[in-house]
Amino acid sequence: MKRLLLLLCFLALLKGSAYSQDSLGLGSNYANLGLPDTVAIGDSVNYSIYLKNWSPNIFFGTVFINMAIDTSAGLQFVGWLDSLTVQLSPGDTIGLNYNDTIPSGLFRIGGNIIVIWPAAINAGTKDSVTATIYVLPASSVGEITDKDHIKVYPNPTPNEVQILQDRPNNDVVRVRIYNALGEEVLVVEHSAIIDLRALPAGTYLAKAEFADKTRSSFKIVKR
Repeated sequence: MKRLLLLLCFLALLKGSAYSQDSLGLGSNYANLGLPDTVAIGDSVNYSIYLKNWSPNIFFGTVFINMAIDTSAGLQFVGWLDSLTVQLSPGDTIGLNYNDTIPSGLFRIGGNIIVIWPAAINAGTKDSVTATIYVLPASSVGEITDKDHIKVYPNPTPNEVQILQDRPNNDVVRVRIYNALGEEVLVVEHSAIIDLRALPAGTYLAKAEFADKTRSSFKIVKR
């Protein structure tokens, strides 16, 4: 409830300031946050955003950097990433670097769309930035994740992909395929070839287990 009230307050501020000439944004030219495609609960991630003054006036004031997760039920307000007092000349951009841990209970397992936007009492919000990440459960004790020795080809694919690796006698034991909602939609046993023809077009998360007890997670795009 507290987060919802905070979000409503910010929306009111944005609506009230929309008529001002002053406008802040995260810059359409800086849409890449630098987040990894796939993360696990508990992972530490680095990312950057760029705050830009789009208005013809000098901006001076406190800016709140906000984040929400776009779910099937709508935007879920997460909170303030940062608050800072800045002075920006017209057209100026500053880079902001962050390091955060992926918490449990906030992101769903599977695809998550993150939305980040700036807000200030004395300026409107011109734009936001979005990024999609795939979240895995926290790694279990003793689990080894190895992405350096495998390739998946062809990817994107219209029907099937093959897992290629440079380690002999290390057969694929099992591959689990998840959709963007985190639902398991396919399991392939003892085969390096994954047939996706029964699945609709989209982006999927694959978790492969190998004979040497290593595991690897990767995205597959089905056309």
